[in-house]
Amino acid sequence: MADGGRFVRWQGTQLTQFGFVSNLVLGFAVAGLGLWVSLLRDAGFQPHCWAKCLFSFSALSLISSIGGGILCSLNRLWDFRITKDIARGKWEGAELAAKTIESNKIGDRTWMLLYSEISTFVLATLLLIGTLIITYRSKLF
Repeated sequence: MADGGRFVRWQGTQLTQFGFVSNLVLGFAVAGLGLWVSLLRDAGFQPHCWAKCLFSFSALSLISSIGGGILCSLNRLWDFRITKDIARGKWEGAELAAKTIESNKIGDRTWMLLYSEISTFVLATLLLIGTLIITYRSKLF
């Protein structure tokens, strides 16, 4: 009985932390896109050649990260919806087994979307840093 309580407590903590990380990265990605737009509007910011390519790819990565974060949130909601119905005993027998498999697949997809959201955000950040280093290297070094 005590082990089951510990499992439920840690599972709740994992769900909370998962949501926190996803929302944090999503917020950073939106802020990064805001920085990208502000740099684009700045008349003194004139990236050339490779810096322009890196700058463009950073925008695509930021948009991908934001999209991944939104999809991750929606996927979690779909998973919670199915899990709620499983816990309520809405299905029995083969239908319950099918819904359990579907819930597991959605859960795996949620983790994949979180990893995608984080990795595209990190890539966008590195590309944006590269752009700034190339563009402002004379001022930095």
